[in-house]
Amino acid sequence: FKPVLSPDGKWLVYGTRQDSVTSLRVRDLESGDERTLAENVQRDDMESRFTRDLLPNMSFTPDSRALVTTWNGKLMRVDVTTGRAAEIPFTADVDLALGPLSKFDYPINDSTLTVAQIRGARPSPDGRRLAFTALDKLWVMDLPNGAPRRLTRSPHETGEHSPVWSPDGRYITYVTWTEQGGDIHRIAPAGGAPERLTRQSAFYTDVNYTPN
Repeated sequence: FKPVLSPDGKWLVYGTRQDSVTSLRVRDLESGDERTLAENVQRDDMESRFTRDLLPNMSFTPDSRALVTTWNGKLMRVDVTTGRAAEIPFTADVDLALGPLSKFDYPINDSTLTVAQIRGARPSPDGRRLAFTALDKLWVMDLPNGAPRRLTRSPHETGEHSPVWSPDGRYITYVTWTEQGGDIHRIAPAGGAPERLTRQSAFYTDVNYTPN
């Protein structure tokens, strides 16, 4: 992307990316030979603000011997033959007026929270209660208008998901997850200490991952 042609028509420089590194490539238009001119330059904007251009502008010197471009906030001169880059000193006196600070105070209620989404809602076999996950924790409530109450006292970093009632309604089985792995637990609808059902924690596996 962003190709630039030298004044003598011999060189073509363009930007490219390999993995996460943006580099400049140069092609000899007479021979067709191509090589990397500069590695790890200004990160391109293909994944963000590409509508505002992919790379900063760059241009050849009139004699076609060097490329003038910019990366890391500096003007750079790159020798086309050797690829040696040198910073072009540049300073500017800028007097920029700023408007008044826009600052507003907003009250935040940090004592109560209205939950906008629940997940995994499951009614009990007798239809009198509802188990669900909210804020990554397990809750239960009486239907139709009971007050939700949390069943467990697990740490903040433990997620509790996918509740399922036992056929007799005596237990709620659910899945827990932390960075150390996941397990299946069950707990009585009245609360208490949960019982771990799995003997070994499960771990997420990326099927596309290939170990070295």
